[in-house]
Amino acid sequence: MNLVLSHSKYQNVLLSLLIISGSLKVFLTYYEFPIDITVLILGLVLIDFFYVLFTKKASLSLNKNSVFYIFTILLFYLIAVISLAFTPSFFLGIKKICLMLIPLIGFFYVRVIKILDLRVLYKILVYMAIPLAVWFIILKYFLWNNSPHFDFRTDAVRFNPLRNSYLSFGYLMGILSILSLKYSKIPFFVFLFATSIILGLGSRGAFVFLILSCFIVYFKQIYFFFKNLRIKKTILQIVVFSFIPIIGVLFFYHEKIKVLFDYGLIRFTSLINASEDESLLGRIDQYSYVFQEGLSFQGLSVGFGLGSFGLNYSNHFGLSHPHNIFLEAWYELGFFAMCLLVAFFVLPFFHLKRKQIFLALALFAFFNAMKTLSFSTDRNLFILFAILFFNKESYETYR
Repeated sequence: MNLVLSHSKYQNVLLSLLIISGSLKVFLTYYEFPIDITVLILGLVLIDFFYVLFTKKASLSLNKNSVFYIFTILLFYLIAVISLAFTPSFFLGIKKICLMLIPLIGFFYVRVIKILDLRVLYKILVYMAIPLAVWFIILKYFLWNNSPHFDFRTDAVRFNPLRNSYLSFGYLMGILSILSLKYSKIPFFVFLFATSIILGLGSRGAFVFLILSCFIVYFKQIYFFFKNLRIKKTILQIVVFSFIPIIGVLFFYHEKIKVLFDYGLIRFTSLINASEDESLLGRIDQYSYVFQEGLSFQGLSVGFGLGSFGLNYSNHFGLSHPHNIFLEAWYELGFFAMCLLVAFFVLPFFHLKRKQIFLALALFAFFNAMKTLSFSTDRNLFILFAILFFNKESYETYR
């Protein structure tokens, strides 16, 4: 029995490390760590996956819903492979199909985990993801303010290729915020702290989608909480006195704190002048291009081929995507493939009855996929939906 529990804990740690591996890789890359941590973790995941399959350590029975979604996603992947026959760049197509294996492996790995415990993920996010995100904000502050503590030119060269990683860190802080609602003894503090980090990172999508997901899933609890809110005088006094040192720190160090969070806040205030926001305008232009080309015969049938978007849209010989997984699937793989992806990611919200924590995580990942990431690289989207589909969490085992 102890061996089973030990293996289950190992599996949960491994899954958690796979989820944060993108951000961990940013840290290790900056300090020139010679090993690709994602590949290393993925290798361990595959070893454990086949260990479970060949030793029959897990029950692999599937219900009708699971069979439907597994068939749907495998059919989508089959279409992606077939599209390699007519993609304008076979090399980019192969590269993208290889990247697509990572989300798929993460999806199926959730299925073979003996006992899923999201508290393990919560703890790893607290003790690893938070320090990584704070490190990113502080390093950005030192670099962009020409701090004497660093050789600015040397560090800037290493940091510039990683500067857009704020999206990954913001994503993880969003997951942490949702998990804190269930697993933290002080959920309000953890939620507030994590969202403050998101603001400092400038991850607009993560912040907006976090608030939206929590509002949709926890609407009743939020409503009754404020309706029945009665604050005792003693509690109010404790809160007031607790904030006095915080106010003091803000008063004496507000300029340094402001500079530290400046870039992140600028990302949010730029939305006020949406007509001048390059990021927003770029996405609108990409969406318009996909709609225009997608309504052609090729777009409505087989698409333009895996990895074709960057080449056709901007003559960029590299992987690119229109920052929306459905539009990406429509353009590259055709209208039918997009419908498969819609069925895979939309239908579960209408007929799967799951605990709120699963729904909130999946909804948060879904919103991010609609605005930021690609289906070829968003491993956390597939992992969080696998948790929603297979729903194997146990709260009693490790007590």
